[in-house]
Formats: sequence, C-alpha cells, structure tokens
Amino acid sequence: MAKGAGRARAVPPARRTRLRFLAGMAPWILWILCILLVTPVLLNVPGDPEPWERWLYSAVLAAVTFYPILLPVFAGFETWARRRNEISGARTFRRAIWVIFGLAAGVLAALAAVMYANQPPPMSAKQRIGEELSTAIAAHDLDALRGLVESGVDVEFPLFGNGTPATLAGLHQAWPLLLYLVEKGADPDKATMSGWTARSLLHEAPPPPDGDDARAYERLREMLGPPGQDNAPPAG
Repeated sequence: MAKGAGRARAVPPARRTRLRFLAGMAPWILWILCILLVTPVLLNVPGDPEPWERWLYSAVLAAVTFYPILLPVFAGFETWARRRNEISGARTFRRAIWVIFGLAAGVLAALAAVMYANQPPPMSAKQRIGEELSTAIAAHDLDALRGLVESGVDVEFPLFGNGTPATLAGLHQAWPLLLYLVEKGADPDKATMSGWTARSLLHEAPPPPDGDDARAYERLREMLGPPGQDNAPPAG
C-alpha cells in the first residue's frame, strides 16, 4: 500500500526535466526584462519624488543595472564549478543566482504594484465623449465634430465649467465648427461659469484674414449679431 502510494506521487523523469528547464529559464527571462527596462528607467527620473519614491527608484535602477551583470557572472562560475566537479561550489553559485533573482523580481513586482495602484480609473462614456469633443474642437477638426454629432452626441453636451461645444469653439475661434453647431441648434447664448457665450466670444474676436474661417465668421456675425441681440439663428 505504502509502495503504491509512493509510486503514485513520483514525478516522471520527462516531466522533471521539463520543470528543471522552465525553472532554469526564469532567471534569464528576468535578465532580458531588466535589459529592456534600463533605458526607460534612466529616462524617467522622478522630478520631485517623495522619500519612498526615491528609494523605489534607486532599488529599480540597481535591479535593472546589476542583475544583468551578476547573472551571467554567477552562471559562468556555476558552469566552471560543475566542470571541475565541485558540486558544493556549483550549488553555492546556484543559490546566489536565485537570491539575486528574488531580489530583482521583488523590486520589479513592487514597481508594478505601485504603477497599478496609481493608474487613473477608466473613463466613463460621458468623460470619453467630452474628451473627444474637446479634442476635435481644439484641433479645428470639423469632420470629427460632425461625426460625433451625427452619431447622436448632443450639441449642448456639457463640458468643463458649464461650457458647451459652442462656447469651446468660440474660445478656440474655430468659426466653421461654431457655425456648424449653431446650424444644428446649439444655443449661442448659453454662458459658461466665467460668463462667456458663443455670441460674446464671436463679437470680441478679431475677424480672420481669409479662407473658411473668414467666411464662417462673417456668416455667424450675420446670423447672431452682437451680444444682447435676440437673433434666432435661421433654420438649416
């Protein structure tokens, strides 16, 4: 009964060989990772770190710098000892390899944990739409703005500071975009927290020299008039 149980627990030689191979590969996989991380670590020196951040950066820098040097050295001494049939010496160097592996892996694991804990939460659908609207308007990208509106985004979508796409277009003097929004029904008199409206921004901005901006600017002045004038934008 005991012999049968012992045979059941025995690891087959082929499986034992595969496990040893995988275990032997682990230090070298980490060696490659450390080499790849040397340049990013050197280029990302923290500007005004907290004490713990300074210690963590120093530990990471030491890990990615010294581990790639020490591992081949210890592995070479281990091979040399085995060739000389010095089993105790080979085991000593093998233990040293696993010690530096554990230290380097622990430091990188701590770095990964800190990065994971400090990553921003994923944007909600509303935040994503606001980001896409703001990016399109800041870039004066009429096609991107038109695509968002045609996909169902409200032309009065609330932005930061009680702003709307129309007021943001006015702030960026993106007159073709503002003209498109007004023609789609955006309110030119909806004010931001600072009191700006699309109409007042249009009135205070200097006229563009020429091109699409100038034509959209003139069309908006005809449609909206100065602040305080109750002009309803014509349909279409």
